[in-house]
Amino acid sequence: MKTITCSDRVYYDELLPEEAQAIRQDIQLVHSILHTAYRYLTLKARGIPFPFEESLHKELKRRYHTNDYFPLAAIWEAQHQLKADFENHERKKKMFKAKLKSIEKKIRKTEKSG
Repeated sequence: MKTITCSDRVYYDELLPEEAQAIRQDIQLVHSILHTAYRYLTLKARGIPFPFEESLHKELKRRYHTNDYFPLAAIWEAQHQLKADFENHERKKKMFKAKLKSIEKKIRKTEKSG
């Protein structure tokens, strides 16, 4: 049986050059905002205060001259990426401690038998 489907997907090749350029600029802007937000949140996590008086959201909004959407989305994504990075770091630390412990155990075992 045939079905009729509709898609809201936009294909880059079908866009006008001006539209494609606008999307490309928005993507670059979001990446730049995300990078800045991640950097400031990392510094804050290390105990270094923000170098500005206002909130991170307002600073990003002022610096990049955008509405609320891009800075808030970038801050949310940066917070979650930073949390994931800290969790991965702790997991790797535990893994390396266990590996080090087993190596030390093997060293002690060979020293006793040797």
